Amino acid sequence: MTDARFQMEHQDVNDNPPIFYPKYYNVSVRQNTGIGSPLILLSANDADSGLFGKVSYRLVTNRSNTFWLDSKSGRLYVQELLLRKNYELRIEAVDGGGLVSEDQAVVHISVISATTPSPVFTSTLYKFDVTEEILPGIEIGQVKAHGPLPISYSIYSGDPDHFFTIDSNTGQISVDRYLDADKWDEVLLNVQPMQAWMEGDGINHTQVLIKIIDTNDNDPTFEIDKIESYIEEDHPIHQAFFVVQAYDKDRGKNGQVLYSLIQSDPPCPIAVHSMSGELSLLSLLDFEVINKYMLVIQARDQGIPARYANITVILNVLDVNDNKPEFAQEMYFVEVAEDVPLMTDLLTVQAKDLDINENGRVSYSFQKNISQFGIHPIFGNIFVKSTLDRETVAKYNLTVIATDHGKLMYQSKGIYYQREKLINCPFYHANLNKFTMLTENV
Repeated sequence: MTDARFQMEHQDVNDNPPIFYPKYYNVSVRQNTGIGSPLILLSANDADSGLFGKVSYRLVTNRSNTFWLDSKSGRLYVQELLLRKNYELRIEAVDGGGLVSEDQAVVHISVISATTPSPVFTSTLYKFDVTEEILPGIEIGQVKAHGPLPISYSIYSGDPDHFFTIDSNTGQISVDRYLDADKWDEVLLNVQPMQAWMEGDGINHTQVLIKIIDTNDNDPTFEIDKIESYIEEDHPIHQAFFVVQAYDKDRGKNGQVLYSLIQSDPPCPIAVHSMSGELSLLSLLDFEVINKYMLVIQARDQGIPARYANITVILNVLDVNDNKPEFAQEMYFVEVAEDVPLMTDLLTVQAKDLDINENGRVSYSFQKNISQFGIHPIFGNIFVKSTLDRETVAKYNLTVIATDHGKLMYQSKGIYYQREKLINCPFYHANLNKFTMLTENV
């Protein structure tokens, strides 16, 4: 079995098209508005991350080329002299992966006379910053318009979750409910003024861009809190074999996660990459010494104060065929009478292999078959197989081979001399060891 590598990782795919918030824009502009003047800011949000979440804008209808749209910022400008008429523009948003917004933004532009009395805002775009932990009811800013009659303010689009409300008399904008920066990092409000003599849509227009500042209110989370991993005992050091990854819904440093090993039972020679969560070995493992570790890895964000989560990894070390069978001694001397009955056991040899299962299961055989003797392949008992005749052969040298049954096998071949130590030469196909038995009738 090879080592197992498991990765818990949120890999974004481009499965979300951009969505306009607001979707409808009503703008009144005087006929004498200068070329290059900004009119409105359009905003679309894409729930994907990275390139897939980057939004650009393009005009779908602009036959007269009266208006120009900045594709990056979404700001619409006057490009030519305006006529006394109404314009309707349609705009689509495109993300970095090519997905187009399902619904287009619609911009209604009414060109009014330069002398028509109407409320005038002190700014075409107001910007306010709030933290997401702000309490409902707190005022965050004010829009102000001047006109000949009392003005009534209203938000007519751009607040999909109804986070904010506006005082119709003063233009004060307040938080209406708890905010969620993990869902919206900014909200664009379209605000219009109304005067008593107006009918239908209000004349003039302003926008309020509210940036919601994220607070560290989410813990990093692993998909599971405990998992098992497997690694072969000869896995190379400094080579990743396992990856853990936590996800934090916060933004910026509040959502940046670093990893560390905080517990190992028993101590394991392992390193955890702080940025990627990859696990690698600092030194080789040994199944015969320790075959299981319990690791506790912590994911900690960079917010103040930091939040964290732990995952337990049960690391199972897999045995590899890295041990040869070993005999208790290298040489045996046995005396046997030439009239010994057939099938008589002369000696039982035994070799020990420190590996487990098939890697440690040992079989026995003679290096060279001799018709007078046999050996049980499992139990290692050597027995007389045919009649002995001292006058013909007075001494036998038998070499026994012990072989394990591992899939990855090595073979050692060598020559035994009486009372001399075997010299092994690495070869292939079997993991084995030998001893020599001298039999002699004296």
